[in-house]
Amino acid sequence: MARSQRQNGLERHVAQLLQCRRCPRMKSTPVSGGAIASDVMIIGQAPGPREPVLQRPFAHTAGKTLFRWFEEFCRMDEAAVRSKIYFAAVCRCFPGKNSGGTDRVPAPDEIRNCSSWMDDEIASGASPWHKIAPGKELLGRALKLIARHPAVAALCEGRMHAKTGECRRRSQTAWRVLALTAPLI
Repeated sequence: MARSQRQNGLERHVAQLLQCRRCPRMKSTPVSGGAIASDVMIIGQAPGPREPVLQRPFAHTAGKTLFRWFEEFCRMDEAAVRSKIYFAAVCRCFPGKNSGGTDRVPAPDEIRNCSSWMDDEIASGASPWHKIAPGKELLGRALKLIARHPAVAALCEGRMHAKTGECRRRSQTAWRVLALTAPLI
């Protein structure tokens, strides 16, 4: 798909996404990083309480960490990352706080309600190659897949687990993979 077709499709998609009100328990309207046609997609779990106000994903605590990693490993500041990478999330609205005062994990029905947005982004080619999932649960799953890739095996320098084929230092390796993607961004 040509980049301009991807871009036009993403612009329509993001406009529709921002109108979504499928989940009555969510505490905000959807948050989007905009229609960025990119070969890299970062997938979060859900926005925090500040992201809807600031109107961008990864706008506070998690974002500070994420953008520090990009600066360290890719020599890209936040503005460069936001202009070159498509941001998505399992759920696009802030789910609210749980009884313990921490961010509530989206419920299965909310994840299902929101899954069509991700399905459409993947089908439309929002990011045809690289998916990076920085959330704790998502990162764990993504790292298992990343660690099995032959290119990553070379980075592990003999630290592959004999039975699982996973790198023993998965997070370190995943961020090395992130550094390798920098020339593609």
